Amino acid sequence: MYQGHTGARSSSRKLDFIHIVLGIVLVVMAIFAFINPGENMVLFPLIFYTAAAIRIISAVFLMRSADHDRKILSQGIAQLVLGLLILLVGIASMVSIWF
Repeated sequence: MYQGHTGARSSSRKLDFIHIVLGIVLVVMAIFAFINPGENMVLFPLIFYTAAAIRIISAVFLMRSADHDRKILSQGIAQLVLGLLILLVGIASMVSIWF
C-alpha cells in the first residue's frame, strides 16, 4: 500500500498541536487577566508574548514549506513581521507594568 509523502502531514499536525496548546494557554491567561485585572496585570505581557509566539511559529512553518513559492514566502514574512510587532507591544507592556 502506497502511503505517499507524509512529512508535510506530520509537521502540519505538530503545528496544529502547538496552536491548540498555545491557544488554550492564551485563553486561560486572558480570562484570568480580565476577571481581576488589578491582581493579574502581570499576565498582559505574557498574553502578548504567547500571541507573538503563535504568529512567529506559523511564519517559520510557512517559510520552511514555501519551496520557492514567492506568494507563500511573502505570507510567511508578513506573519513574521506581525509576530515581531506583537512582541514589541509585549515588551512595551512589560516595561510599563513591571517597572
